[in-house]
Amino acid sequence: MKIRKFSEDILSDTAKLCRLSMELDIMPDFLLREKTFGEQDYDPELTLTAFEDESHVPIAFIQGVIKDRFGEKIGYIKLLCVNPNFRHLGTATSLYKNIEDQMRKKGVGKIRVYESYPNYFMPGVDPFYTEAVCFFEKNGFKKFGDTSNLTADLSLVNFDTQEEENKLKLQNIICRRAEKKDFPGIMKWIDEDFNAWISEVNESFNNDPVSLFIAEQNGVIGAFSAF
Repeated sequence: MKIRKFSEDILSDTAKLCRLSMELDIMPDFLLREKTFGEQDYDPELTLTAFEDESHVPIAFIQGVIKDRFGEKIGYIKLLCVNPNFRHLGTATSLYKNIEDQMRKKGVGKIRVYESYPNYFMPGVDPFYTEAVCFFEKNGFKKFGDTSNLTADLSLVNFDTQEEENKLKLQNIICRRAEKKDFPGIMKWIDEDFNAWISEVNESFNNDPVSLFIAEQNGVIGAFSAF
């Protein structure tokens, strides 16, 4: 087995590997690009692919990232995929130990799995991937809670909120789409009250129109929703 750094030329094959390895999820090329090269803390030293002998098709992939959380360096295993035909052969262990050693040398004292907010593929290990759960537990990880990614069918939803907005106006609450000129004030508020979401809100201002909605009472922001 050979291990090399992830690169643009194998992105498509690696996305195929992810789709093969995570049959309950989707991983189109553009999404893998966002999770790797689009990651603000992307580190090529922590993003590795494994190949069988001289083959150019990856059989396993791992991505680690390190984030500063209130002055502490936290490591994350952001993605880990192994071709089903190459499991239980030490492939995942080799990749993980490589990442773990590098993170330790970089001053990381704690490693978490998957929920590398704000840019993550899933917020934790899906329990339906039993092999993944067993792998991480074998390597010393412990479950500390549950979280969910939710989906909703929007095809039949009536998005007219005029009635609700009129009721809120009686309390001097105005709901509206944010504008570019709102950026400084909104980012200051987000940083103070919802710091974990600052990247998502910042990204919403790059869309045209801005994909952020806010609620204000007497000109003071009290709520937001972004996509």
